[in-house]
Amino acid sequence: MTSLMRELRGYEREGMHLYLDGRPSGANEIANACVFAEHSDYMRDIISDEKDHITEIRFIRISEENY
Repeated sequence: MTSLMRELRGYEREGMHLYLDGRPSGANEIANACVFAEHSDYMRDIISDEKDHITEIRFIRISEENY
């Protein structure tokens, strides 16, 4: 299991919502996309509530065209 997979599963256990390119997604789908993505990377967008507790983590694809 990769370190990213362990990290994402931990977030799921803590009740955080995970998204991949705007869609609700699970740890497996996000880890696979990040590891096997060619010609692109993923940026994390961390969303928190009014008390600064992280509630969502969004993974957004950044393609080479955007560089």
